[in-house]
Amino acid sequence: MTRSSITWIAVGVLIVGAAAAALILSGDPDRPGGEEDPPEARRSIGDPAEIEAILRGGRQHPTWRDLKDGKAELTSASADLLFRIIADRDLEMVLRHHAILLLVEHEGAKIGERLVEAMKGPPRLEEPLLRAVLMVLEHRQDRDQAEALVAMAADPETEGGQIELFARTVGGLGVEVSLDPLLEIARGAEDSGRRAYAAIGIHLTRGPGVSPEVERILREDPDQGVRTELINAIHRRRDPEGRRFLVSLLTDETLPLEERSHTARILDDTRDPEALAGLEKVVIEGSVPEEVLLAAARSLGTAAPRGMARKVRAGLVRGRPEAVRMASAIALRHSRDRDGLADVRRALAPSEAASPRLRAELALALGELGGRADRVQLETLREDDPDPDVRAAAEKALTRLDEILMSEPDR
Repeated sequence: MTRSSITWIAVGVLIVGAAAAALILSGDPDRPGGEEDPPEARRSIGDPAEIEAILRGGRQHPTWRDLKDGKAELTSASADLLFRIIADRDLEMVLRHHAILLLVEHEGAKIGERLVEAMKGPPRLEEPLLRAVLMVLEHRQDRDQAEALVAMAADPETEGGQIELFARTVGGLGVEVSLDPLLEIARGAEDSGRRAYAAIGIHLTRGPGVSPEVERILREDPDQGVRTELINAIHRRRDPEGRRFLVSLLTDETLPLEERSHTARILDDTRDPEALAGLEKVVIEGSVPEEVLLAAARSLGTAAPRGMARKVRAGLVRGRPEAVRMASAIALRHSRDRDGLADVRRALAPSEAASPRLRAELALALGELGGRADRVQLETLREDDPDPDVRAAAEKALTRLDEILMSEPDR
């Protein structure tokens, strides 16, 4: 887009402001004697060509820095021009983005209401510019802006992903507003995607944890995809209360098995001590379905809380349920905590009568935790075990052990 394009956009705006500008500049030159010279006046920025140069140069342009430091100011006509630039889809996206940032430097906190209006259009701003505006609006604690954003999120023209964008900004504004428009979508929209985005949006506007409205949607929505997406959103937020809620779902028999298993799998990045303790309890007690139990064991081992191996290794003892022994082996393997090494060796002894699938998992654990002395046991399994899956696991474990010994030769 050429400089003349922005100039033509400016023509109508500048004519409107011309009379007011002339009045400002035509003050009485005579001043009473003895007065001190007034402070240096800020330079007014009104030439469309200069505006374009600033937009193209971005924050590195000298005049941009003058605006930020208070040495220069935009005229009201120039501010109007910038809003026209933001809305003009024929102009380059980078210029329109810089126009948003420049307006914030000029009008500061006053800019919010006009930016909300600019987002609404018509036409609506494209998503990259929406994101830029929403970043500006975050943390302003303005109830009117929050209510406007909720209304935009609930607008039928708003695409699914943008519902989440608007709602996240409402959460950042830090004010309580009615979410009834979003609740109506989350509970009644025919499109499952819109229901999911609305539910996620409600979650993002609330404080830490899971609100009663969100929990109700999670339990009552008929679509598994909606429920799963909401579980994922709770997980992505990474707040401790949310993680503890997810752990509680593992033992909730009212939820479908698939969702409980999925939840167990995504908890492998949990760091909250209370959530980890709950995950540990699930693995040690073994009272959940095996699919959930084994997924929880892998997540627990990956998260690897200190001292976990000492607690979990008791599950390897002969006589414990098969699923619990499997879970213990999986957790120890993924923890890489060598406190459980002796227990893994013992569980692999012929006297323990481990099943083929447990022997295979124990072999993999031995490859991860063991040392040079454990090669003999793994080689014996690879050569002599009657089950092909155990032999394959032993081969894999030997490869892994050799990799470890390359970097830790004294192990």
